[in-house]
Amino acid sequence: EFRRRGDVTAASTRTGFATSTVSEVFSGRYRNETIVNSAFKVANARKTAANRASVKTAKRRMTKA
Repeated sequence: EFRRRGDVTAASTRTGFATSTVSEVFSGRYRNETIVNSAFKVANARKTAANRASVKTAKRRMTKA
């Protein structure tokens, strides 16, 4: 599941829907493309540990060259 602490609040703030509505959409009770798209943008913006590690490695390689 992609939901993390703060995702409901972030999606609610971005869309203007109540947190209860956003939570119900996340749980699958209702469909709302606006909320789903907003949640995808929030989740997609996260940097994964693998991405952070590869960026650090790339920076080290650039400084050694």
